Amino acid sequence: MRVIGIIATFLFFHFSSLCQDKCVKVISDDNMPVQYVSVVLKKNRTVFVSDEKGWLCDRFVSKIKTGDTVLVTAIGFQNRELVYTGNDTIVLQRKFVVLPEAVLVKGEGVEEIWGTKKNPSIVFGYFCRQSFREILNSTARIIYPEGEYKKAEIISVSFYDETGKGINVPVRVRVYLIGKDSLPYADYLADNLIVNTKGKGWLEVDLKNNGLVFPKEGLAFGIELIATGDEYYYTEIRKTKTGKKVEDQVYGFSLAREKDTNGLTMTKFQDRSNNWNIERSGLGPYCGDLVCRVKVKVWR
Repeated sequence: MRVIGIIATFLFFHFSSLCQDKCVKVISDDNMPVQYVSVVLKKNRTVFVSDEKGWLCDRFVSKIKTGDTVLVTAIGFQNRELVYTGNDTIVLQRKFVVLPEAVLVKGEGVEEIWGTKKNPSIVFGYFCRQSFREILNSTARIIYPEGEYKKAEIISVSFYDETGKGINVPVRVRVYLIGKDSLPYADYLADNLIVNTKGKGWLEVDLKNNGLVFPKEGLAFGIELIATGDEYYYTEIRKTKTGKKVEDQVYGFSLAREKDTNGLTMTKFQDRSNNWNIERSGLGPYCGDLVCRVKVKVWR
């Protein structure tokens, strides 16, 4: 009996080890791993994010079952909706878009700031902030070119962190091309640019080596959370309409808003409709567009 018990124990840990080691890998159509893939389990809208090598392991494997439908999205690739069959590989097709025309210019160009010009209001910044309560909500603001110009190269983009909780939350920077309907239609920034928020103040992201130029239609600049751990949350207490106090778990990063700007802010909930929600009136009477400062080198 003791021998049988030892064998049973060995088999239990053996199969447990196999379950823990089982992963699903996301690769491209040229057999290369795809970084930071967003996978939505449609039956309960649970969102998972692969690592930098395209692996989805313990948390994903423990939640998904054969027959479940998932939506798979990644920067630079076509969205794919599929029924999970137990396979350990998901293949994504690359997406090709028409990029803005290259323009040759002479001289050095002049640095300018487009979009937000001033620091956000201390009085209204807290009330107008864009908090993240769910993973993978993309928030973006369209920045329109200012005046006539021959060429404008993007040096950096900055957002204002209004939280000041001291929690280093990893976020992904997104830059979208704008279509004829004034909505984002394709990624212009094809790289997975991951940065950590550093507390209250400007979060500036260097883009000068990415070769991005401003098209006449403008661009949408966004931030997308990819954090999943509890260490990125803090607790916020609020009152309901009945006066009852409730606790909310909020990511330790929120974006300031500003009023009276010439832009358009949008939010995209990838775990829901996967469509852009246009915010024309902001979050309140004093709120407006997402605070977004774009530094450009301009030839006029």
